[in-house]
Amino acid sequence: MTSEILQLIIQKLIEYSENKCLKAVITERSIPIMANMWIDGASYKQICDYASENDVKIIRRKKEGDIQLGEIIDICDDGFGYASTLIINAIAELMQLHYEEIEDTCRLLGELSRQMRYGLPSKKSIIIYESGFGDRVISLRLAAVLSGVPIKNKRQFQKVAKERKDVLMETLTGFPRIFSDRVSEI
Repeated sequence: MTSEILQLIIQKLIEYSENKCLKAVITERSIPIMANMWIDGASYKQICDYASENDVKIIRRKKEGDIQLGEIIDICDDGFGYASTLIINAIAELMQLHYEEIEDTCRLLGELSRQMRYGLPSKKSIIIYESGFGDRVISLRLAAVLSGVPIKNKRQFQKVAKERKDVLMETLTGFPRIFSDRVSEI
């Protein structure tokens, strides 16, 4: 549902964004796809590969060129992850001021804002990210390992993490020790 809202407001996100790379993309039809890839948890490289395969162009020093990985990172982190969340939250605030029966839409806008901020697809992966696992890949892996387990808030995640500490530690094998240390602290 949030991806549908994103499609409705993506042109406004582009229009009001101050992200220079996002504004410089010529192939605007690709921006909604890249934004959806971002909130689905795709890596920068996957988004860059999509852009290369679909001939996404950008204006750089007044010349048209292929978009590069650094520009994808800037678009995702700043354009989608920061600037768009400000715009989405402003839209939600305006809607709340002018319409009384808009609670569900504002809730969905809030979800979309968080998805755009972190580049994560689910409430569970966002809760994990916000619980001290501030890495998209780690959050997605832990959410996948905990699929089918209801996690609606940080407290529930901590309880589940304590119960399934061994599984989480095994999942984190090969990743920086800071993440397994975080599991140990829970």
